Amino acid sequence: MSCRRGRPRSSECGPRLEPASEAWAERTDAELAARIERAMQCGRDRQTRVLLEFTAPWCADCREMMRIEGEEPAKSVLAERFERVRVNVRRWDAHRALVDRFGIRAIAAYVVLDPRSGSVLAQTTREPITGADGRLTSEQWAAWLRAAR
Repeated sequence: MSCRRGRPRSSECGPRLEPASEAWAERTDAELAARIERAMQCGRDRQTRVLLEFTAPWCADCREMMRIEGEEPAKSVLAERFERVRVNVRRWDAHRALVDRFGIRAIAAYVVLDPRSGSVLAQTTREPITGADGRLTSEQWAAWLRAAR
């Protein structure tokens, strides 16, 4: 954390804010709120958007989305344009207030926030394995992310 009160260093933003090693981290509501606030500050500093990712380790679609997000071009788009915060809903028993606030009914779900106003800019649910739309590619996911303004 930065020595300056309340402001993360730019080296703590982008991909370092939510490393892949913490993909399924179980956080308290307070820890998650702090992570989201840090992402909002990073977004203001870097002029990026905040991407809330509602996931769970038991969800096959969530695991597939993680794979897709690790491939180009989605990987670069995420690193350059977003501050990511993963919300592990566990078995739908965690972070209920946030789930309800955004109307999340299925995962993997994504919410793009404006870091200045906190308003929702875009929202989607991706089901690349179980959904009717068939396999999602990294190119398709990157295109949606680029358009989420």
